Amino acid sequence: LQDTVSVKDFGAVGDGVTDDTAALNAAAAALSSGQVLFIPEGTYLYNPTSSPLTFSTNNIAIWGKGTIKASVSQDKTVVLLSGNYITWDGPSVEGEGTVYSSYTPSTEGNRYALLRVTGDDVDIRSALINTPYLIGIHANACNNLTIGDGVDVLGGPIAARVNTYFQGIRIYNCTNYRVQNPHIGANTAGGKPEEALFATDGENGFIQANVSASWDHGVYCIGVDGLIVDGCTTVTNAGGIACSPPQYQNDKVTPTKLTNNNVRAAVGATGTVGFFIRDMHNAVIQGNFVEGFPQSYQIIPVQYDDANNNIEGIVFADNIARDWTEYGISIAAGGLSLGKLQYIKIVNFDSLPARTTLDASSVHINSSLSAGITNSLIISGCTLGNNGSHYPTEGISLARADHAIISENIITAVTTKGIDVNDCDYIQILNNDLLDAGTTGIDIRGSSASGTVIGNNIVDGSLHVLAYGIDGNDNTAGFTFANNRIKGAGTVAIRRCQQASYTNTFFGNKSGDDALTGTVALAAATTTTVTNDNVNEGQGYTSYVRLTPINQAAATLVSGANSPFVGAGDHTAGTSFKVRQTGAAGGTEQFFYEIVQ
Repeated sequence: LQDTVSVKDFGAVGDGVTDDTAALNAAAAALSSGQVLFIPEGTYLYNPTSSPLTFSTNNIAIWGKGTIKASVSQDKTVVLLSGNYITWDGPSVEGEGTVYSSYTPSTEGNRYALLRVTGDDVDIRSALINTPYLIGIHANACNNLTIGDGVDVLGGPIAARVNTYFQGIRIYNCTNYRVQNPHIGANTAGGKPEEALFATDGENGFIQANVSASWDHGVYCIGVDGLIVDGCTTVTNAGGIACSPPQYQNDKVTPTKLTNNNVRAAVGATGTVGFFIRDMHNAVIQGNFVEGFPQSYQIIPVQYDDANNNIEGIVFADNIARDWTEYGISIAAGGLSLGKLQYIKIVNFDSLPARTTLDASSVHINSSLSAGITNSLIISGCTLGNNGSHYPTEGISLARADHAIISENIITAVTTKGIDVNDCDYIQILNNDLLDAGTTGIDIRGSSASGTVIGNNIVDGSLHVLAYGIDGNDNTAGFTFANNRIKGAGTVAIRRCQQASYTNTFFGNKSGDDALTGTVALAAATTTTVTNDNVNEGQGYTSYVRLTPINQAAATLVSGANSPFVGAGDHTAGTSFKVRQTGAAGGTEQFFYEIVQ
């Protein structure tokens, strides 16, 4: 059996009045390897002015229900675990209650904490860390640290935001550590940390934390290689989870994993982003839930603005966004123009906006970076919906994203555009379902080239009037538009995709009452009209109507100024199509309109 000694064997009183500094120091100094120090129930006042209560002996344990409380207002560490193989199980550490509103640490060593760890193989199983004046638990350059689910860090001396360096748990330059669901939150005075858990540098960290309150981030990690953040729950005033790996990590083989976290905004929260991901390389972001922030998820690539920094291999899968007002997920970077963001997958994303007024430019999935940065972006299998009362502006918006694939997404009830593509080459828009998806189902603009728009189902709805199924804006070259099904386009099904200097291919596109089969119910004689106004043939635009024949006798064509564009064999028996004369004013609008029966 291990040899157990009590702090009372060294004269400690624990009445909350007596200064037990000398007795506690004597007890810690007397420990030998293999011993257990018992701190019985009571409050033991400790004065850290000269030095912290230091446990430097290897292979010891400290346990009990007593509380070690700082007795004076000093910006000093109260308890220091500098030995190796130390187990801390039960004793609490409490601050004196001073507010250090203007304190700025100059080194890692003077980031004062109630409990500091510098030894290796330390296991903090349970403890109440209450009212820290700067940091609750500070781990500095440790190996094999464990902070268990019996740990409760309650922080901040007062119910106000007073110092940006307040942190519940700080882990600096540690290796092979595990944070296994400690609780971090507010104390009875309403005080809470700035960041609940902050980890920086080091490698191979596992973080799982239950954060019930913080002024800023619940979990904030910078520069940790091989980081796993899994199963955290955070309720915060500002950001939920923010992660940034080491700079220039292209040679790293250990991926960052951010999985199964639940991130919520506190009542009255002022933060912008729930889940903030910066400069991730070879990262897995999966199974997370974010609720109540203006932007649920934000990916900021190439933060260092360096041509050598290529951010690759992000998998963003099975994540959920709720009650956002600006973006479900945004990929943006403030005008950065160097580096690459490539081989990114956004799959099975489930997004619903807030039941309140949304931002004027609200988008489910938004990517807007400088030209040449974003390549090989896949957006697939996402469900982008609505809350039944307020509607985003767009479903998917991409700018300057080459080699992108947008496939098999479901987009419902947006006000302006279902899919907006601006200056994107080699893009594929495939088999998406757009229901009541704005005034334009798919909008392609900004000199986009060499793309495919195939198999999309675009249907008008009761909330927003669909004017154009697909709009090429006279800026599509080398595109194939095939087998798209457009129902209820009030103006034109497919338009402005056929400027004379560009070559595009069209086949199998369907429009009519049944967008799924492409059948068209047409009355006899002159009841159906297909219009094309303001054609400017001098600019080289080609405007025509093509009706695919099905081996029936031709109907009578109603004459119009543009009727030579329609041949007698291009429409079926019992139907009549009319082409309106060119409008009085010149213009550039043109369309391609195909009906397949």
